[in-house]
Amino acid sequence: MRIWLVTIGEPLPIDPGSPRLLRAGLLAGMLADAGHEVVWWTSSFDHVNKIHRVPADMRIRQRRGLEIALLRGPGYRRNLSLMRIWDHRVLARRFSDLVSHQIKPDIILASFPAIELCLAAAQYGRAQGVPVVLDVRDLWPDIFLDYMPPILRPLARLALRPLFSETDKAFRFATAITGITRPFVEWGLKHAGRISTGLDRDFPMGYPATLPTTESLAEANLWWKRQYGLERSREMLIVLPIAARGAT
Repeated sequence: MRIWLVTIGEPLPIDPGSPRLLRAGLLAGMLADAGHEVVWWTSSFDHVNKIHRVPADMRIRQRRGLEIALLRGPGYRRNLSLMRIWDHRVLARRFSDLVSHQIKPDIILASFPAIELCLAAAQYGRAQGVPVVLDVRDLWPDIFLDYMPPILRPLARLALRPLFSETDKAFRFATAITGITRPFVEWGLKHAGRISTGLDRDFPMGYPATLPTTESLAEANLWWKRQYGLERSREMLIVLPIAARGAT
């Protein structure tokens, strides 16, 4: 099969060093290993380090069965900012312009958010008769309201009305909705305005079965010590708080 992944914000296998691949990166490798032809549409902008990987749109054949299509956007300095929304709109336009000249895929899996890219992918799939799966990672734009004082949330929702409208349209156009938890899938179905089918499923986060090497563990322990003064100890309990919802 020819499969398109549409995911931004994750480390890429072409990044320097030994990037820790996440949901889309692991899936891309598994699909390529299974003999599929994968095109991973993503941003040239490194979300974590806030730098551009390449100066312009570029396609890189990373390995057999996996091609990475980098879309150049303006980038942004802050995760919660208007500039980030503008960056996503530019990426969506670039995606729509470029895919019109590509061989049609058999299926598209788009990671939600970004809202604009998911809508562009869903619109393309609807026009071309290609099934589109939206995989819910974060609850945009709903989570933006969490950052507002309760008294201002009605006004904020009104200001964000275009994003809510685009979110609804993206999920309505999607063939199936997946997510990291069942409540995330239900959230997507609510925006789609429909009930669940057998295609709408949750897939929890997973990791490769391969254990890290002794060298990589030593390197990780050294990083934690230098960065935060933490060392492995049987006498010390380290607790990592994880928020249920947050802007990524």
